[in-house]
Amino acid sequence: MDLARQEVDQARDASRPGLQQYRSGDAQNELARANDNQIAALYRYNQARADLAHAAGQMETLYAK
Repeated sequence: MDLARQEVDQARDASRPGLQQYRSGDAQNELARANDNQIAALYRYNQARADLAHAAGQMETLYAK
C-alpha cells in the first residue's frame, strides 16, 4: 500500500506544470549541449584537414575549390 501511495504521489508530481517545465528545460539544455559539441567537433575536423593539407603541401589544392 505504501508503495502504491508513493507511485500515485510521483504521478501527481510528474503532472505538475512546474516539473514539466523543469524537465523541458533539462531537455533543452541537453540539446544545446549536443549542438555545441557538434560545432566543436566540426571545427576540430576542419582544422585537422587544414593541418594535414598544410603538412602535405596541398593547401591550394584543398581550398582552391
